[in-house]
Order: sequence, then C-alpha cells, then structure tokens
Amino acid sequence: MISSMTGYASAARESAIGNIAVELKTVNHRYLEFQTRMPEELRPLEPALREAVAARLTRGKVDCRISIAPGAGAVRAMAPDAEAMEALAQVSAQVLAKFPHARPLSIAEVLHWPGVLADATLAPEQLREAVLALLGLAIRDLDQSRAREGAKLEAVLRERLDRMAALASEAQPLMPAAIRAFQEKLTAKLTEAGASPSDERLNQEVVLYA
Repeated sequence: MISSMTGYASAARESAIGNIAVELKTVNHRYLEFQTRMPEELRPLEPALREAVAARLTRGKVDCRISIAPGAGAVRAMAPDAEAMEALAQVSAQVLAKFPHARPLSIAEVLHWPGVLADATLAPEQLREAVLALLGLAIRDLDQSRAREGAKLEAVLRERLDRMAALASEAQPLMPAAIRAFQEKLTAKLTEAGASPSDERLNQEVVLYA
C-alpha cells in the first residue's frame, strides 16, 4: 500500500490544568527529521516523543506541536520550585558580585523564569503520560491520513499506467510501417551523402530507432 509523505493529525484532551493538544504535520524528506514546539516545562519529554515517532515513522520531516491552554473551569495551583529558585538566586548573586551596578531580578522576572513556577495541579508523571498518550493517538490518525492520501495517489498512478498501456497498444500496429519508413529515409540520406554502409550497420541504426 502506498502512503503519502504528507499528512496532518491532532489529538486533545481536557485535564485538571486545561486543554492539552498535540499536533503532527509531515512533509517529504529523505530522512526522519523531528522538530518540536512545546512549553518549556515539557522540554524533558522531547527524547521520549522522538522515540515514539521513530518507532512508527521511518522518514519524512515531522513537526510536532504541543500546547496547554487553560480550560474554562480549570483551577491551577501554582507552586514555586525551591531548588530552581535557589539555583537562580546563586547565579544572580554571582552576577551582582561581578557587576554591582546591575539591576536585581524582580519578582515577576523570577516567577517567569523557566522551571521556577511549576503547576502543582498535574504531577510531572501524569503530564508525561497524558502527552505520550495523545501523541500515540495523533500518530495513529496520521498513519490513517497518509494512507488515505496514498490511496488517492495510487488511483492516479494506476489511471496513468492504464492510459500508457492503451497508448502502447494503439502504437504497436504502427511500428512496422514506422520502422520501414525510417529505414528508407536513412538509406536515402546515406546514398545522398555518397556513403555505402553495410547492411549490418544500417540494421543497427534501425534497431536503435525501434
């Protein structure tokens, strides 16, 4: 069965923190190239996502997009990460020691620093399972999408092949007369040029033409 190299699929689900969505788009590529766009808190999942895609797809450029949007009734429990804040404080102190006139980080900047403000509503393991499950659904739908597109391509190719076979059948009865005409034309040109090639050489030209 022919599978198209282009395809699109998506999967989404509601969770405690809102709507989690996974989108997959593929285009033709010589090798398997995987690219992701996702929130920074999901970045540690990238190797697992890449492995899941590679297990099902062998080539093509795959664009994976993961988004988390707050739902209408979602309640988010935000909790600052103590280790992340401690690491940021140490780095900030080192910078201030080197550049005493630098402006310290504001509370807003600290809270927006990647990894500092974690969402305590959904545990990391639960989030991992939810995203990987959605990715599996998206890959399944992507396979079906590419199969449907491949079926259309197969129909076009078979139609073209049937037409080529019909044209070849129509041309077959015309071949003897065309070969004779070519042979006579070639002989006349050689005679006009004063050449006298052997019959074997003339036959070789006719065979190549045929």
